[in-house]
Amino acid sequence: NNISKSNSIVFGILNAVNEMVFKDRVTSSIIIFIGVLIKICCWLFISNVIKVGKSRFFLENRRYEKTKLRRILFAYEDKKYKNVAFVMFKKELYTFLWSFTIIGGIIKHYSYYFIPYILAENPDIKFKEAVKLSKKMTYGYKKKMLLLDIYFGLYYIFGILSFNIFI
Repeated sequence: NNISKSNSIVFGILNAVNEMVFKDRVTSSIIIFIGVLIKICCWLFISNVIKVGKSRFFLENRRYEKTKLRRILFAYEDKKYKNVAFVMFKKELYTFLWSFTIIGGIIKHYSYYFIPYILAENPDIKFKEAVKLSKKMTYGYKKKMLLLDIYFGLYYIFGILSFNIFI
């Protein structure tokens, strides 16, 4: 009945799972926990690795006109995604922990800013080396980077308030 009522197998299966699972609180919490684990794994092994792939695409596209979009997945193709995911996880973790201090969070955000680009050029690099290089690259430019983010933020706010008529 559940499958034939909606004329969709997928919705029927989802309806059956919903009725079976969410009658008991323990099972619903297990399902939610599994969903959270899946979300974390997707963030760690897909989203963060694709951020580095995006940086790789931009770096290659700057030099070569016919860069293929599949270069976004270079870490998977070269089987370097584990180190890339680990370094990006540590970057996000350190940025999160530094964000508990207001000034430290802003400074460290910009100190770690170029880690995806460093990983895009060298996916085997260790976290400490990537941080050291990123700090060296941003030395003396953090204030300019912050001002640039503020200007772009104001630009986007102006666009939203004006319904993008002038932009």
